[in-house]
Amino acid sequence: MDAFGRIDFGLGIEAWNGRCQPWTFGGVVDAATRKDLTSGQVYGLFQEYVINTLRSSRYWRPALDKKFAFVLGGWSGQDYGREAAAVSPSSQYLGYAAYNGGWDEGEGPPRANPQGFVNVLAQAYQAAMPTASLQAQQALEINTGNPGGVRLATLEGGPG
Repeated sequence: MDAFGRIDFGLGIEAWNGRCQPWTFGGVVDAATRKDLTSGQVYGLFQEYVINTLRSSRYWRPALDKKFAFVLGGWSGQDYGREAAAVSPSSQYLGYAAYNGGWDEGEGPPRANPQGFVNVLAQAYQAAMPTASLQAQQALEINTGNPGGVRLATLEGGPG
């Protein structure tokens, strides 16, 4: 592990995506509290459980706390990542896909006409910037009362 400056560790970067079953999480009722938990909360609690298990291992060294960065994955069209981060205070990053158009943005392939070219060129201004602003606001909400806080990250991206 000394060969790596930092290790980004995340469980199920697309754990929200039903096509990735069985590595997804569904909502449940907590047997102890009878509280309904969303799929995002279950994912965040599972990540927190794994982090605590790693840190309680006899092989875990204090230096690893500085080397490991724990990452959650979300999808900008859902509350999944925000809900996961709210219950996983040990996670430092909440990552989203940052595609420019395509199915992630709810659109088909661009048309080869003047309006299609305008849509492609203006995509960042019309869709990506408002989405990033919303995610930044959600990060502020998550970090209220959490001194370490969660930072936003891009897990994957490119042209849609």
